[in-house]
Amino acid sequence: MLNDDHMVWLISNYLHTLDYIHLRGVSKKYQAMLDLKRSSSTRTAQTTDLSPWLVFPKHQAMYNFINSMHNNENYLMSIPELLKGFRIRFSKGGWLLLSKDKTLFFYNPFTRSTVELPDLPDSYHHYAFTAS
Repeated sequence: MLNDDHMVWLISNYLHTLDYIHLRGVSKKYQAMLDLKRSSSTRTAQTTDLSPWLVFPKHQAMYNFINSMHNNENYLMSIPELLKGFRIRFSKGGWLLLSKDKTLFFYNPFTRSTVELPDLPDSYHHYAFTAS
């Protein structure tokens, strides 16, 4: 027979990223039991039906993230100090494509994960990204 904690952990493996984050917020016990970075990054990579997030600056380093495909849920998040001055170029599946000068990288505000990309040559002034 499964204990309650193990059952919660098993169920969490089948949750959408946002629902998983909500489950972690239920209690300090669940927050400690369910690893945000490991589980959310894996779950985000496996979730292909996420629409692009609507991202609006709120004030200073605070941004409002809206997922129109998940009941227009809003998340107010602070962007780390090291990302100030970067521009959001694209969003998909919880990831943001950010740029500043020749630097380009992906950032996931839910997991705080980054994927570094090679610097752009001087001749590039426009960016495009597609994912399927």
